[in-house]
Parts: sequence; C-alpha cells; structure tokens
Amino acid sequence: WANHSERDNASEILKPCLNADNYFAGTWDIFTSATPVLILTAFALGLVLNLAVLLVYALHCGVQTVADVYVTNLTVAELLLVVNLPFWAVSVKRGLSWPFGDFMCRATNAVLYVNKYASVFFLAAVSLDQHQVICKTMQSYAKRRVSRVRLRCVALWLCSLLLGLPVVIFRNVRPFPEQDLPAVCFLDYPSPKWNVVNRILLDVLGFVLPFTTIGVCGFRIRRSLLRSRVSTRSGRELVASGARDQERSRAIAAISTVVVGFFICWFPFHFNSCCGWLLKTDVLADKCWWEYLWNLCSQISTYFGFLNSCVNPALYFTASRAFQRKALQVFCCKRDQASNSSSIASKSRSRAEHTSVGHTSSQASSSM
Repeated sequence: WANHSERDNASEILKPCLNADNYFAGTWDIFTSATPVLILTAFALGLVLNLAVLLVYALHCGVQTVADVYVTNLTVAELLLVVNLPFWAVSVKRGLSWPFGDFMCRATNAVLYVNKYASVFFLAAVSLDQHQVICKTMQSYAKRRVSRVRLRCVALWLCSLLLGLPVVIFRNVRPFPEQDLPAVCFLDYPSPKWNVVNRILLDVLGFVLPFTTIGVCGFRIRRSLLRSRVSTRSGRELVASGARDQERSRAIAAISTVVVGFFICWFPFHFNSCCGWLLKTDVLADKCWWEYLWNLCSQISTYFGFLNSCVNPALYFTASRAFQRKALQVFCCKRDQASNSSSIASKSRSRAEHTSVGHTSSQASSSM
C-alpha cells in the first residue's frame, strides 16, 4: 500500500534497475528475508496486547470515560491492521508476489488505509477532548457526554472508510512476467492525477493536519495549566489545584507518549512519501539509483509503521496510570473473585459435611 504506483509505471513497485550491479547489491534479498520476521513479530505482539486492552475495557465495571471510548476505538483500528499483517509477511517473503487473489488485495489494503486515518483521527480527538476539559472546563461538559462521543467516533470511522474507498476501487492484481512474478497487488490508477490526490490526502489529512491540531492543543493545555498555577492564591486552593493539575499532567503525559510513539513510527513513511515528489522532477541525477532507494525505503518505512500497532497497547500498560488501575481491577478482582468463590464453596462443603455428620450421630444416639 505504500507504493503509490500508476498503471503506466506499475513495475516501479518492484525491483527497479535490477540489471545494474552497482545498486545496493543484495539489499533486496536481505529485505525479503528480514522484513517478514519483523512483520510477524508485530503481528504476534500486537494481537496479544490489543486483545488484552479490549479485554480490560470490556470487563471493567467502572464508568466509561470519554478517553476510554476513544482509546477503545483506536485499539479496534490497531487490531484490524494486526490481523492483516500475515498476508503482507507472505507477500514480502515471495518478493512482493501476491498469492491471495484480487479480493484480499483490495480488502487488506483498504484496512491499512482505514487504520492509518482512523488512528491519527482518534489521537487528535483525544487531544481535542483534553483541551476542552482543561481550557474550557464546565462549558464543554455537555459536549463530553459519552453518547455524543460515540457518535463522533462513528463519524470518524465513516470519514476513514471514505478516504480508504479509492484503494478498494483502484487496487488490482496483475502478473509481471518481466520480473518473474505471477501476480502483484498494486494501485492501478486511471490517471496520474489520482496518484497526486492520494498522496496529498494521505500526507495532509493523515499526518500534517492531525499533528498540527495535536500540537496546538498541547500548547494551549500547557499554557492553561501554567496560568491556573499562577492564579491560585489560598493555601487550601493551592493544594487542591496542585493535586488536580498533577492528575491532569499525568493523563496528558500518557496521551503525549502515545502521540510521540505514533509520530516516530509513521514519520519516516510520510517523509519518504514527500521525497517521492522529487522523483517526478528532473532535479535528481542518476534517477534510477534514487528510484531504487525510494522504493526500498518506501517498503521499509511502511512496515516500520506497522510496529505502532503493538507499541500503542504497550504504552497503555506502561505509561497510563488510569489504564493500569483498570487492568489491576479487572485481573486482580477476577482472581480474587475466583479465590473467594472457591473458598465459599469449600466452606459450604465443610458445613454440609459437618451437618451430615452431626445428623448421623444424632440418629445413631437415638437408635441406641
């Protein structure tokens, strides 16, 4: 999905300049050997961790907060991506040959695009929610009702599906006999304009605009917290405000950690995508060399981005105290309930046995 190729030059997603011995000799073989291991590792970790996060939210008996709703939807998006990773591991191992047919080519790529958009949209939504809580306080209370937030999540999912729709339409499978590949899954755009629009949408709506929103919200939140500390005067208010600000700071730090993880995992992909624009110009000398490098980096940066699907849930367990409390309540309470149930059952059995023995003894004494 990272290869925004057009129909007239679809072979650029494969091994360009293979006849030139001086172009990264052996790097493609290393890529096809090492990358499947990375993808399958991300699949195993991401599947376990994301299922664990969903299990915590499903079994937790407390009141669901607005942040919980957003994180649950974000986890579902990550899980959808993780489930599709084995298909890509097999494809890379086969040198980008696609053995799963046209339907799976369209479906897996659509899931990847939807995940990309949905993940960053939900992160931006969490940042906006924190901005409302801290900077607007009670004015935003009605807007933060869980029912309204769920409707917003539905709207974000629909936007992500709409942005991923061109992939369903234009993804195609065709053979490349010149590369000894029976089938390759690629974007078969009818016009170069579609390729331009797709790149702009992916880079602007899928990265630049959401992270600009997150950055502005973070700056305003930071400024609001500093102002609240300065304006607090009395000792009692100072203690209450300090505790409240500390709790908010911890929540913001946890969210910021997830945002930074997303940025680190996906920035190389978008940087490489922007570099792809230079390939459309005559600025670069030895264009074949740069095209080879761009395609290789495009593949590597895409699969590196997949790691975010197992990084996010790991950060919930390690960086978010609120989530840690929920996880402890779920797993420890279930264990305590199980031990209490077994203890009650054993006590009931012992009482029954004691009653039975006493009844038998009374019968024996009466018969004597």
